[in-house]
Amino acid sequence: MSRMVTLPANVTEEDTKTGFRNGILEVRLKKRGMPQKSGITIE
Repeated sequence: MSRMVTLPANVTEEDTKTGFRNGILEVRLKKRGMPQKSGITIE
């Protein structure tokens, strides 16, 4: 059996971990950090 899934843009493929235990497939995906917002204080 084969299955392909499109990952969201904020998920990194490199840190994906999978496991198969007691007949259950477990897939763990790590999200990228959100970009920090920068701002300028205007007085």
